Amino acid sequence: MAPLMRNVALPLYLSVFIAGVAAACGQSDPKTPGLEGMGAPGISWAAKNKSQQYGYMAAVVHPEMQKVFASYDDSYAEEFTCETCHGSDAELRDYKMPNDEIYSLPAENTIAEALDYDEDVTNAMMAKVVPGLKKLLDQGEGTKATVDCFSCHVKE
Repeated sequence: MAPLMRNVALPLYLSVFIAGVAAACGQSDPKTPGLEGMGAPGISWAAKNKSQQYGYMAAVVHPEMQKVFASYDDSYAEEFTCETCHGSDAELRDYKMPNDEIYSLPAENTIAEALDYDEDVTNAMMAKVVPGLKKLLDQGEGTKATVDCFSCHVKE
């Protein structure tokens, strides 16, 4: 590739990629033009490369999980960002999960302890968040994801 093309193509690619990821951080409508099909929706999360994971998170997971969280607490309709799940230092940690800013959960008797701590939140997590995230990450061909409490919460 000619040097001029490299100098134009890479910044253009990065700009489009970053715009897609950034759109998810404030995105509330999954039908936003330009995000459909982003992130290789035909393969499972485990089979995606990093670029596909970012695209799929932006186009599919973020808007769908925003709806799930907003169904529990309508403040999430406006305030659901990447940092809600991934933490304030998400970008520095490459969006790795689990997130130590979300309260930790005990490794033993996890559900019972969580129910004692906050029954409403635990029930919403178990009924909607965990199965909803698993369904989103398992779409397409490839190895299926393991999604449980410790996908997001650190073990005590």
